[in-house]
Amino acid sequence: MGRMRGFMPEVISLSQSPFIPGRSLTDSVMILQELVQGYHKQDGIPKMAIKVDLQKAYDMVEWESLWVVMETMQFPQSLKLNCAKSREFFGSLQCEEMVAICQTLHMEKGILPMKYLGIPLTSGQLTCEDFKGLTDKICSKISSWQARHLSFGGRAQLIRSSIFGV
Repeated sequence: MGRMRGFMPEVISLSQSPFIPGRSLTDSVMILQELVQGYHKQDGIPKMAIKVDLQKAYDMVEWESLWVVMETMQFPQSLKLNCAKSREFFGSLQCEEMVAICQTLHMEKGILPMKYLGIPLTSGQLTCEDFKGLTDKICSKISSWQARHLSFGGRAQLIRSSIFGV
């Protein structure tokens, strides 16, 4: 990241919070959770979200329609879309519209709830059960035998790093 810091402002928008100093990736998850509220409802304003997964440099799939979008948005040209992992999410759209968009973008329709960066994402109210896998993972890290030998400050740091490291 250090080598890239010089040209990051030219490539990354200020709205892409994980790349803004002092912000966390969890900020993006919270914003996304708010954006997809109500996607399960059939009435209201038609809306669409796309979960984009970028391919690794060694993957060899090319999607012309999305290259144009990526170039327009000034993404680095070495990035490629991974359509196998990318999904489209719709709210209040007619079936014909959804099918046409999916065929145009060569992506599958996504279904909520799903996990985004390991954190549950749903269009409705989040429940304790939605976080069960995440809390189990954090608890297993915190309750390890090594954690019992830490000071209060050490435990606080372990909890903080466990939460943000999951």
